[in-house]
Amino acid sequence: MKRTLGEADDEAFVQLSGISKRFGAVPALAGVDLAIAAGRMVGVVGHNGAGKSTLMQILAGTLAPDAGTIHIAGHEVGQGYGVRRAHALGIRCVFQELSLCANLSAEENVRVIHPHLAGPGWRRRARRLIGDALAAIFPGHGIDTRRPICELPLGQRQMIETARAFTETDHAAQLVILDEPTASLDATATDQLLRYVVQMRARGIAVVFISHRLSEILGHADEIVVMRDGQVAGRVAAGKLDEAQLVEMMGRVRRAEPAHAPGWQGARGTLRVEQPVCLGSDFPVRLRAGEVVGLAGLDGHGQRTLLQAVFEAAGHRRAALRVSGSVAYVSGDRRAEGLFPLWSVGLNITVGNLSRLASLGFLNPARERAEAEEWRAQLDIRTPDIDRPIMSLSGGNQQKTLVARAFAAEADIVLFDDPLRGVDVGTKRELYQHVRRAADWGHAFLWYTTESAELVNCDRVYVFYRGTIVDEIDGAKLTEERVIRASFGGGRALPADLSTETTAATRHHGARLASAFRVGLPAVALVAILSVIFAMQPRAMSYSGLTILLNFALPAIFVAMAQMAVIAAGDIDLGIGAFVSLVNCIAATLLARSSLLGWFALAALVAAYAAMGTLIHVRRLPSIVITLGASFVWLGLALLVLPGPGGAPPSWLPALLAWQPPLLPLPVLASILLAGLGEFLLMHTSYGVVLRGIGSNPRAIARAGWSLLAGRAALYAFAGACGVTAGLSLTGLNTAGDATVGTQYTLISIAAVIVGGGEFVGGIATPIGTVVGAWIMLLTGSLLSFLNISTDWQLSVQGGILILVLGLRALNRRSTA
Repeated sequence: MKRTLGEADDEAFVQLSGISKRFGAVPALAGVDLAIAAGRMVGVVGHNGAGKSTLMQILAGTLAPDAGTIHIAGHEVGQGYGVRRAHALGIRCVFQELSLCANLSAEENVRVIHPHLAGPGWRRRARRLIGDALAAIFPGHGIDTRRPICELPLGQRQMIETARAFTETDHAAQLVILDEPTASLDATATDQLLRYVVQMRARGIAVVFISHRLSEILGHADEIVVMRDGQVAGRVAAGKLDEAQLVEMMGRVRRAEPAHAPGWQGARGTLRVEQPVCLGSDFPVRLRAGEVVGLAGLDGHGQRTLLQAVFEAAGHRRAALRVSGSVAYVSGDRRAEGLFPLWSVGLNITVGNLSRLASLGFLNPARERAEAEEWRAQLDIRTPDIDRPIMSLSGGNQQKTLVARAFAAEADIVLFDDPLRGVDVGTKRELYQHVRRAADWGHAFLWYTTESAELVNCDRVYVFYRGTIVDEIDGAKLTEERVIRASFGGGRALPADLSTETTAATRHHGARLASAFRVGLPAVALVAILSVIFAMQPRAMSYSGLTILLNFALPAIFVAMAQMAVIAAGDIDLGIGAFVSLVNCIAATLLARSSLLGWFALAALVAAYAAMGTLIHVRRLPSIVITLGASFVWLGLALLVLPGPGGAPPSWLPALLAWQPPLLPLPVLASILLAGLGEFLLMHTSYGVVLRGIGSNPRAIARAGWSLLAGRAALYAFAGACGVTAGLSLTGLNTAGDATVGTQYTLISIAAVIVGGGEFVGGIATPIGTVVGAWIMLLTGSLLSFLNISTDWQLSVQGGILILVLGLRALNRRSTA
């Protein structure tokens, strides 16, 4: 006998009963009951903010319910239910907001969700797992799983996120939650995924499928749950209703759409965009005022390239592309290119329209608020008030906020980059009407979409294939068959040298060049500096010459490694220089007088650094503020320990630093060993991968069941240990203590990490690059001496190098975009 959805019986693999959840005063779920049997595909639909994603996060263990019970495989999981427990019970989740760490590769992201994927050979096993899953779900995907996620287009990231959920190590998958898994996929990849889901269902794996593309739900789900305002509004078998009935159950009745004659106004409107020749195409690109022009074709075939070119050409005269009027851009990748995550909903709406809301250069808060409220109401952005943080909204409501920003800006040209991804069907229809009204007022729209159904709202459609336009279709002649045929080339022979974004070798080629530039620049710079020094003084490259040249390399290298650990956590440390000074003073006094007391004090400093990382995490305080405040604490303690320059280190410390190992001078040998050790621990161990992920996407690390607190504390403890070692080596070299001796090392440490290929955000930093960057910073002083330039310029030159490197990277990103 077939079980009714929601029925609490022994056949249900998962039984949720009375689940409630509130976020402050906002109820997200109110007494939800849901039962899911093995081998069943349950479609979950509802408007944005209906509670779908919240319910799935509770089932996946990333959120705890305020009330209700969860039974899995017939057993109540209790209050200790979390991500690790859910994983052990076979529950996997593909989140609406991708939970990948952009600085990690696909195989490293697989390691993040599998705690038991550790030990020797873990990377090889992870590569095999994700490779097999991608091949099974998305045949011919063309993804290089060794590339960092940040170098891949959004569609490929979505494929990796989905495939990762189906990888298995210690526990087999029993239920897979797919929350908007097709939102960033083209038609081919979507079809591949849906076929695979049917296969998994036949193998007995339960699937929860959330999508605003109702045809996917109606065509593949066994049963459908309709959610509305945090409650289950209905449970029905998929074959018992059509799309119109489903929309009505969701609480949005389809309105009659206004009559529209495609292109009538655009034909006589002002020419807004013109590109006579588009990448070898026979079809010129033209967009007139009052037109809605669609961009179609498989994802990644040049549509976004055209949108970006139009955006960048606004206000500039270019021979190939002429743009007349103001431009607003709505990105489909809201997190990377759209939202201001620390701002409120209202500010995110009005930020593109501030000049119109200002009087004599001053903002009018009342007008700004009224503008935001108006667009919140018009687009039905579901939030209690516009002062709420934008990140507290559901994904669909965040996307509606971006669309509201574009409409509020009243731009002549609006560029849509798949803007309705993750937006419910009812809201989509209302947005279509907003677009049509705006077009009738004279605004022009260039609209790229991965959903062919949205193209019916366009006056004309350009179809892209392999980076060029292969067809132009009038709205009255638009058919899905014609779009699909053109999307695959339509039998047309294309020149072999045309730009193509369809292979792994060329997709996001600019991102790869930027990455290679970031890694290669410091190596080239170091070789250049050493070459100049060698040319001017060949003996400088001898054993004794390098010893003198790199005499103070050890403190700089260790302090740079300390900064690297903090930057890997997504933070920055403005107090490391003062910390080194404090260690220097302790080593020249307490450590020399009482070894036990001195080592205890140094151990306490390492613990203090770990505690500082803990404070930053627990209280969610900006690291730049806490470390700056800590710098005054370290400086004050240093002055208490040693009010003036003086003291002396223990005898063993200078003797250790005077050791002359065979073949390589101590600074060179120590640099190689430290870089190698750091590279192994951070880049190649399984837990090092997790630590690097913290700086890129802490939410993804937490969703995988790892402790962010433990990870950040570990990175700060490592930074503290490196800072202590830097202070000890500085004391051994100076043979004295000084409360201000480490001041310069703050700049050196930051510059070393950035010059060595690191980034201020995203947790991007490498030990080898950091050591190379430290060498570059150190050798600038020697280079100035060889060039007969006063070393008083050293700090200025070091700062200039940092600015130059950042500027070159920005230019490189722009040229390769």
